Amino acid sequence: MRRDQRGFSYAWTALVFMFLVVPLVWMGIQIGRLQAAKGELQKAADAAAEAAAAMVDVDAFKASGALVFSGDVYPTAQAYAWRNAGDLPRRGVFPRVAAIVPDNASRTVRVVVEADLSPLLGLPVRASAEGTAQVRSSVR
Repeated sequence: MRRDQRGFSYAWTALVFMFLVVPLVWMGIQIGRLQAAKGELQKAADAAAEAAAAMVDVDAFKASGALVFSGDVYPTAQAYAWRNAGDLPRRGVFPRVAAIVPDNASRTVRVVVEADLSPLLGLPVRASAEGTAQVRSSVR
């Protein structure tokens, strides 16, 4: 390589680094944040499902086999989802209980939790997680 061409190779390397490597590193960081947020959202959904399953009226369940909630289950499930969302609320991501679905056949309660991850990622991304909990027919 001639001496007068050395500057060109440095410029070329700088351009490659700026337009390829930096965006790839940024994308890797964003994917890591997304996966961590989805994990926290899954924990929130699991906790909300356990809370909803604990609110099943045991006497009505034993008598009819139907899953009937005692009390207002949505605020309780929402509170458990928020408490178990890790540091998402501190970062501006607030999980919301979207659905609570009792399944009489399998004796389970399924809870869907959704969140807008835009404040965390800077991109318009929505995520959801489902948690399922088994209903126990006796009180511990």
